[in-house]
Amino acid sequence: MGRNDMKEIYGVFASDEEWKDDFGKAKHLDAGTLCFALFSDKEGCPFNIEHDKLRMIGWAQNKALVIEPGIARLVGYSELFESESEERDMVKRLTDSVDKRNSRHIQEFTELKERLETWLDGTEIYRSFEAVSLLKKDLAVNVFPEIFEKIDDYGLVYLKDLEPVDLGVFSIDGLIFFAHQYFRRSFYRENNLNVPFINRLQRTKLDTVKIRLDPDLVGLQSSYRRPTELAYWWGPKFTDDISTIPSGITRHSANINEKQSRSLIFTDFSWHHSKDASIFETEEVYEPDYPIPSSALFGCRYCHSILSSEDSMHLDGAVRAYSQDELIERATIDLGRASKKTLYTKLWRVDGELLVSEWKSLVTDYFRNNMMVGEYLGGIDDELERRKEEKILKTKDRSEEDYDCFRIIISVSCNSIETCNNSIYSVNQTPPPYLLKEFKDMERLDITPETAEEENYAKYPLLVIGKFATDDILNRLNKNILKEYKNQRDNVGERMKYQLILPVDEDFIRIEIDGQLEDLIAYLDNKISSIPRKKEDFITWCSDVSKFVRNSFDCKGYSPITKRIAKFGRS
Repeated sequence: MGRNDMKEIYGVFASDEEWKDDFGKAKHLDAGTLCFALFSDKEGCPFNIEHDKLRMIGWAQNKALVIEPGIARLVGYSELFESESEERDMVKRLTDSVDKRNSRHIQEFTELKERLETWLDGTEIYRSFEAVSLLKKDLAVNVFPEIFEKIDDYGLVYLKDLEPVDLGVFSIDGLIFFAHQYFRRSFYRENNLNVPFINRLQRTKLDTVKIRLDPDLVGLQSSYRRPTELAYWWGPKFTDDISTIPSGITRHSANINEKQSRSLIFTDFSWHHSKDASIFETEEVYEPDYPIPSSALFGCRYCHSILSSEDSMHLDGAVRAYSQDELIERATIDLGRASKKTLYTKLWRVDGELLVSEWKSLVTDYFRNNMMVGEYLGGIDDELERRKEEKILKTKDRSEEDYDCFRIIISVSCNSIETCNNSIYSVNQTPPPYLLKEFKDMERLDITPETAEEENYAKYPLLVIGKFATDDILNRLNKNILKEYKNQRDNVGERMKYQLILPVDEDFIRIEIDGQLEDLIAYLDNKISSIPRKKEDFITWCSDVSKFVRNSFDCKGYSPITKRIAKFGRS
């Protein structure tokens, strides 16, 4: 078990398979990028439900890059807390992680503080999520008066008056300010902005588009990096037909998945037609599954629209806040009878000519992660159905022993050879005869079998290599292993593997190369088997070796992610 005997789950965190970003564009991460993540995230990160940092349920740890024909996968394990003491441990790990992240940006914080010195008094909060930034009440209002003096009675400003550097991020003279925090999951500033919706809003070709800004947050433009979520938010296709939308008031109750993963209870819809216009309202109601003070308010996303014709359309989105007692009452009545006297914060507005299909898409994307809205509006997502079918095909039960393809597993094993030796392996075995010369030529080379069975020793050697091993010695090791495997050609069809622990800059990398005898020979007989020991070159090698494996070997299916693989090389 994990720290404090926490429950553990194993799985794939990312792969080089093609995926679609928030805008429906096909993208993929190559094996080099996955390898970079392996080096960069040694301490792990919070494991959250639906990318919501207020809903942390554990701690995720990248442990291995698995390269196979057709795919490279970054795998690992997550520890889930089940007690108050385990939760306190996780919160401390999170706090330490945030402090370390901020400490890496001291120079940028210094630059930002110098630029904002006039408006700071020591109460500001340091933040380095998507950008190095400072949080203080009305900081953006004071720094950018020329923007905030333009807000209307609802707190909105025209998008056309802003200079976007990204979606929901705007700049003036090297400083940036953001769309309002209510555009973020759970209305929490450490969560990502609703990028799909803001993208659609900023692309709307109307001068009437308005948006609410965050009055308290100012960042340094040069430090900005857009966060990436490797999650698919569905992209339903809509028609310009509104006749199929049911009139009256409708309530869609959340299914078990929506309740557990998104805390949704229900979504209400109201659709009424008159002679001159159609009026639409919708509101989602949810119940947070994280602790909140009894005096806190619950924010619920709300949308309102008046459609009189395509050249006369109004659409706006807001958040309505309820006390706990008001929320209980709201659950018992429909949208038509719900009180209008809630705390109401308008976030955006569009007026003018808008196609019905665009109108439906804006409404749907505003309610990101609530699929009930798009379904009510008649959206169909072929990509989502394809993914469901593909997932079924990929999750057939099989064991690691059933897997029979060439595979390379890479892990950042430990920080020193002493840690490797003491924490993972006993390295006092005699090396195989065909490696004796190299063993004597090296200042530090230890070898131990993966299993205790001596007859398997030659088949499954593990080489622990110190920092003083030269590239020449490593190449000779490869050649001698290759020679030995060629001498065993009579064992065609037999599975073989060998492992290395070797230094790459300040880290020690563990690599397992596993496959049919003839496949290992093909790998060792290629210059790609020469492993570089500078981190930058090693990351490039991961990308290159993945291409080599993809082009050189065939495989049906992927290996299952077992506990052994997900915790590969763990010290």
